[in-house]
Amino acid sequence: QTGETTERPGTTAPTPTTTGPAQVAVPNVVGLAQTPALRRLRAAGLKGVVAYRTSTQPRGRVIEQRPAAGSRANRNAVVRLVVSIGQGAAEELEVPDVRDQDEVSARQTLEDLGFRVEIIRTGDGDTVEDQQPAPGVTSASGMVVTLFGG
Repeated sequence: QTGETTERPGTTAPTPTTTGPAQVAVPNVVGLAQTPALRRLRAAGLKGVVAYRTSTQPRGRVIEQRPAAGSRANRNAVVRLVVSIGQGAAEELEVPDVRDQDEVSARQTLEDLGFRVEIIRTGDGDTVEDQQPAPGVTSASGMVVTLFGG
């Protein structure tokens, strides 16, 4: 009897074990500009959350990340990024909530306040689904607000 398998009565096949959520490697995004860093994290299955700090590093560059590059994290885990606002004192503004707006209106709102806007397309629509930094975060005028839309 070729190709057939039989089990003796009273035996069971091994039960597969689950190891929890899939783990992914955290990529190194220190030194990248904010939007490419967020794009790289998203491609790795992670979510980036941005905060800002004055630094001698160029404005708009990621200067710190947690967890560190090379470590393992659950898929969809948050990676906290610190982005440089440079050395000069810039006007501090609260980032408005532009989620659920169309991209044109969201861009106009943010640019009118002095923010730069970059968009990462996540589909084929034109509605903003998420943004970084998050609404309500205090940020320097001239910094990038990344919109995820589609």
